[in-house]
Amino acid sequence: MNPNSAHQTWSRWIACVTMRFDIVHARDSFSTIMTNETARAYRRMFGSATSLRIDKELLVFQGVTRLVVKCRTEGAPAYDQEFRRRRMAEIARFFGENLRRYGPVDVKVDVLVEAGETGDGTPRSQLILAPSIDVH
Repeated sequence: MNPNSAHQTWSRWIACVTMRFDIVHARDSFSTIMTNETARAYRRMFGSATSLRIDKELLVFQGVTRLVVKCRTEGAPAYDQEFRRRRMAEIARFFGENLRRYGPVDVKVDVLVEAGETGDGTPRSQLILAPSIDVH
């Protein structure tokens, strides 16, 4: 057990990016480039991204592509409203600039403080990550 774990702040940043569908989005090269660029941007924003997952949904009949980017990070003061507002704007700007060639880009960002300081005076909580169990 890490003796400093009681003083850590864990947060989850979830960005839902919606854009007009393009056949390029179905290629593996698009996924690879987006993963690499997104990982680089999130490392720059947060210093490190403990875990980063990008789910891509191609809704061809609706004519849209949706990316759901989930990042869990440690140490970022997500309870601070100013920090949260700046990072949310940076995430929206990153996706808006990198994906604007496909048309209008809609970005919605949610932030969850999973453990640590919440900024509302309640005691600090701890995050416990357990391995997953396969149930057959």
